[in-house]
Amino acid sequence: MSNIELLRSLIKQDTDKCIIWPAGMRGGGYGSVYVDGRNLRANRLACEIAHGPPPSTRLMAYHAAHACGNRACVNPRHLRWATPKENRGDMHAHGTRNIGERHGMSRLNRDQVLEILPMLATRRHRDIAKDYRVKTSTISSIASGLSWSWLTGRTRGGDQNRAA
Repeated sequence: MSNIELLRSLIKQDTDKCIIWPAGMRGGGYGSVYVDGRNLRANRLACEIAHGPPPSTRLMAYHAAHACGNRACVNPRHLRWATPKENRGDMHAHGTRNIGERHGMSRLNRDQVLEILPMLATRRHRDIAKDYRVKTSTISSIASGLSWSWLTGRTRGGDQNRAA
């Protein structure tokens, strides 16, 4: 049975549970399907078979987003076309988005960022950066809401979110 035949048989299952891709995997935990010599994501191909092509023809303008948060799942009931922003929101809700200290490039942790916040109003960014052994741009990104905004409540532009 070819990979495409295997995928078609799996997505015909009548279940609300995750259907885990049993064949090859690629980086990040996504299933891998070889079709016509191309390595495709199994979830994206399953979404296309079940729900039709993505709404945009631009490459990766839409993602095959998982309602379950399981990257290896190919259950069409768990998949839908979503914009990159919608997909990031889903990943944040599932806890599968690599943000904050879970991000491989992070030099700070949650507690350190919370320590830094009150300092932003009274100290120079470069002095804070020196204390935490990070680049000044890291501190500026926290202050502007470019990074850690999910924790700090800051938005791009440096204003804090305020409840109405």
